[in-house]
Amino acid sequence: MQKVGVNLEIDQVLDKLIKSELITYCCQIFKKDEAKFLPFGSSVLSILGGNYFLLTASHVIEYLSKGHLFFRTKNGYATITGMVHETDIIKSQGIDIAFVKLDTEVIKLMLGGYRFLPISKFMGHNNLFDAGQYCVIGFPESNIKIDGGKLMTGASAYFVKPSSEKTYDYYGIKKEIQYAMEFKGKGTDLESGKIK
Repeated sequence: MQKVGVNLEIDQVLDKLIKSELITYCCQIFKKDEAKFLPFGSSVLSILGGNYFLLTASHVIEYLSKGHLFFRTKNGYATITGMVHETDIIKSQGIDIAFVKLDTEVIKLMLGGYRFLPISKFMGHNNLFDAGQYCVIGFPESNIKIDGGKLMTGASAYFVKPSSEKTYDYYGIKKEIQYAMEFKGKGTDLESGKIK
C-alpha cells in the first residue's frame, strides 16, 4: 500500500531531518574479522569542555579487550583510540554505557564528516510520559549488504513512545537515569542472546 497525502509529507520531512541532522551525530562502530570489517555497534558523538567523546554501550566497548574497534572515514576505516571508561553491567544493575575520550588524531579524522553534540543536550532532560514519540537511531548489524565487493551498511530510525510509569515500577527501572520505550515486536536479549 502506497503512502499518500499528509502521512507521505510527514514521512518526507522526518526522513530529511534524520538524514541531514540526527544521523550526523551518530557513528557506526565496526570490528575486523580476518580481512573484513563487520558492523558491531552504534554510538553518539559528544563534546564537553573542548574534549570529544564517543558514547556507546559497555557490551560494545568490552570488545577492545580482544581487538580493535573502527569507524568509517571518507577513505576507509580508522581505529577508535582514546581513554575508555565503561560500566560493569552486573555491578551497575543493568546500566550499559561506556565512553571513549577520543585521541587528537581520531578527532581530526572525525571532524570531516561527523558532528559532536554538546553535552548540554543530554542534561536536564526528564522522561516525557505524555510525549508523542521519541526517535531512536542506531546501526543494526543486520543492515548490511555487499555491493560490488564493498560493504554497505545503514542506520535505522524508530519512533517509539515512552513506557508508562507502571513499566518502570515492574522492571525496577530508575527514571532518573534510564528511559524505557515501547517497542513492538521481538528483540535480542543482550545477556542471553535469545529472542524475546
